[in-house]
Amino acid sequence: MPGADQRSNSRSRAAAGGRYLPAARSHSVGARQSGKPGSAVAKTQYPICGQVGYFQRADVNGRVRKPKLDTDLAKLMDLFSYCREGNFREVRAMVVHYPYLLSLTDAHGFSALHHSSMSGDAVFISQVLQLYRDPKTFSLKVLCYETEEELMADIELGFEVIGAASGDQAMEARVVSVGKGSKAEEIGVMPGDKLEACSGNAFLSYRQPPPVAADVLSALRSDVSTSFGFPVTLDFRGSAAVEILCKDGWTPTHGAAGRGGYGDKQILLQLISEQ
Repeated sequence: MPGADQRSNSRSRAAAGGRYLPAARSHSVGARQSGKPGSAVAKTQYPICGQVGYFQRADVNGRVRKPKLDTDLAKLMDLFSYCREGNFREVRAMVVHYPYLLSLTDAHGFSALHHSSMSGDAVFISQVLQLYRDPKTFSLKVLCYETEEELMADIELGFEVIGAASGDQAMEARVVSVGKGSKAEEIGVMPGDKLEACSGNAFLSYRQPPPVAADVLSALRSDVSTSFGFPVTLDFRGSAAVEILCKDGWTPTHGAAGRGGYGDKQILLQLISEQ
């Protein structure tokens, strides 16, 4: 039976010869469940040992998520270099220990996925997308409403968070829509993002679970018992890849299509099929 290196080489040869086929989807591209409560979660294709933190490591301004720390910026520049080279071994080595790097950008809003598209290697980009699917790489998005009026303004613009039972019957709050021009849109909140925690001046402890309600945002109003008080801070977490690929502006798909070569079109098709 061929080893992993042989299978990887055969995929690369197929890509070079114009016969590239997307990686088999039998490998889990994220945490999948069998559908039964309490069942084991399937392993990801490229396991990540780095832990998810609650510190906002980025200064966020629209699509720009520039690192706050110089040490993170240095790591990010090294990651970008490996991405342009198509060096998955080094990319994976960095992401395994520092998964938050995939959610950061340079001062122009370009991420590791943007730099990966410059490699011109569809197989490599497919592997990078597998890393982006691991929940440990998801972006932390911190949204603060100083007053109830700010919260109500976003609700009127169409920002909606719905609470519903998840697969294990626990309540889970997810973003359904993000209003155009809202504060939520400004910090990069996307439909499908999960509301992990809330904090406000009504609680002494930090990061409380979201209120159990169908309309989560309305449950935060000051005149209801589930209010956290104002200012209130909402911690969302969501896929950095979705934020990159689903926003207007230059994306890896634009870059691949713009160059126009056969290999570049394969990258575009690969991105579409993976998403």
